[in-house]
Amino acid sequence: METDVSKARASLDGARKAFKAQQYPLALELYEWFFDHALEEGGGKWVGIRLSFCLGEWAQLAKVYEPAGISLEQKRAQSISNFAKSREAGQFHDYVAICRYTGTMPQAIDTFIEFHDSDRELARRILYFIKAELRSAGKWEICNAYIQDADAAYERALETLLRPLEFAESNPEKINDEFVSTIKEQFVKNADYIVAVLSHVHRMEDARRICERANQDMKKHGVPGFLSVASGDAGV
Repeated sequence: METDVSKARASLDGARKAFKAQQYPLALELYEWFFDHALEEGGGKWVGIRLSFCLGEWAQLAKVYEPAGISLEQKRAQSISNFAKSREAGQFHDYVAICRYTGTMPQAIDTFIEFHDSDRELARRILYFIKAELRSAGKWEICNAYIQDADAAYERALETLLRPLEFAESNPEKINDEFVSTIKEQFVKNADYIVAVLSHVHRMEDARRICERANQDMKKHGVPGFLSVASGDAGV
């Protein structure tokens, strides 16, 4: 298929219409095309949709059309195989996202732990895509391995807030309130993750210091919420 500025949208809309009309083979074909080619349009506008709505709807299709499930499992296997060969983080992101929608997240966690044990630097590059799942699974010591310097980790999290906010202030015509809210929410999640990990591995002095810094920065930059060392959770 030739890609143009409207092809991805047409493909996704077509898949949804075909699914609704119970034209399942066509729906599968279009979901597959969207997943494989949407990013070719550039700009990153389809990244989130590709790994959320597309995969979620594809998984729903698999419940009523067996070939869709087979295809999704093949895509999962292909993504981790591609990552092992290319070491491109985006391939691991694909793998984790597919695992999320196929109910195989424990396997994704095990796969990450294998990289953690065999190639720590590679694991560091892909941690972002699975750290929430590691946290949910209680893999605190593994999470802690990537926070050797708590203050440096916090500074990186803070940078993901400050740089977008600076851009938003300089370019108000390009940024909407939803974008700013999303950036602030992501910062809270990142800071809360650091505090939670430090708390659970009993690095309490670090946890209290980072928690205090985060709450001060949240107040300073108008970020709603409050972090607690006791729970490692954000009061949002």
